[in-house]
Amino acid sequence: MQRATLLGLGKTTGHEEALQIVLEEDRMCRALKRINAKEIVLTKPGRFTPFAFPIVVEALREKMSTEKLEDRIQKMMLVE
Repeated sequence: MQRATLLGLGKTTGHEEALQIVLEEDRMCRALKRINAKEIVLTKPGRFTPFAFPIVVEALREKMSTEKLEDRIQKMMLVE
């Protein structure tokens, strides 16, 4: 018996099988449709959010400075 049949997928191409198994295409499509139906709200928080922190730290890491990265992060957190 073919693997696709065993998995309940019927006859599919390898690409379709990968989407179904690895990416869970149906589930992802449902999630994207739910997200698409939501309202986008843009805000300007007064300080860095947890999602922004890694991006800010990466930007600090790339800047040339004699200060250690840890010291610069500590200073940034004190300012806010």
